[in-house]
Amino acid sequence: MTKSAAEIEQAFSEKRLSFIFGFQNARVLGKDPTYLDHYYQLGARVFALTHMGHNHFADSSRPNYNVKTCSYEVDEEHGGLSELGVKGIAKINRLGGVLDISQLSYAATLQALNIAERPVIASHSNIKSISNVKRNLRDDELDKLAANGGVVHISAFHGNLLDFSDPDLINNIKTARIEADLPEAYDYPYELYWGIKDKEVKKNYLTKITELLGPTKVHHLVDHIDYVVHRLGINHVGIGTDFNHGSGHIDGCVDASDSFNITLELVKRGYGAEDIAKIWSANFLRVMRAAEA
Repeated sequence: MTKSAAEIEQAFSEKRLSFIFGFQNARVLGKDPTYLDHYYQLGARVFALTHMGHNHFADSSRPNYNVKTCSYEVDEEHGGLSELGVKGIAKINRLGGVLDISQLSYAATLQALNIAERPVIASHSNIKSISNVKRNLRDDELDKLAANGGVVHISAFHGNLLDFSDPDLINNIKTARIEADLPEAYDYPYELYWGIKDKEVKKNYLTKITELLGPTKVHHLVDHIDYVVHRLGINHVGIGTDFNHGSGHIDGCVDASDSFNITLELVKRGYGAEDIAKIWSANFLRVMRAAEA
């Protein structure tokens, strides 16, 4: 377990595996940002305020779905960050943690980038201009992230990489959702599959959506990396994986053992060793050192 950029580099030099704890979703804090000290002391070094659903600190890009009312919560509860969220970000900066803006709402992301005193990361986010998913980052968010000195880590997540703009595809996805008794509206096509109680219905739904989207390749992931590099420069992009429900649908990038395939695609596109090192680790370590300062 490592708690600093120096410890990560030391472990690597000794050919040892290392990991760092990340904290995601301030819901567990209730209304008390001082609990962030507790998680920092336990070893957490990367802090994201939201996951699915709004909490007392910030709005999420993914409003929660209420099964009882058959409706999503409002798009915004706080208009971005609440006062607690502002205090929470200030505390994360004081502690020396890395602020993670992944899954924050659009307004909360812009506000966080305005007030963060250290470079931030988006630990697992993709590009909205390529894949029109609500939680993916818009161009103005990317530009502010670069001005902040931060890094967006492209996620190897099938449902957030592909172009979903084709009208026939959208209609077919909606039909599949209705047939599975899911709400027609969605952030990304697989959303709420975990609430399907019938295992056969769940399996059929996941299979149908995967077939509709078609195969996802490593080159789709690197398309997002290219976009960031062309817009922001090589110093603001990394890889975040998010291996979870959906990652296994990427041909050539099923899990971490396939990492070389990403490097190979980067080489094919003309990236050199120094640039690849920045993408895989150096950019993140730079942010981590800045947070520690």
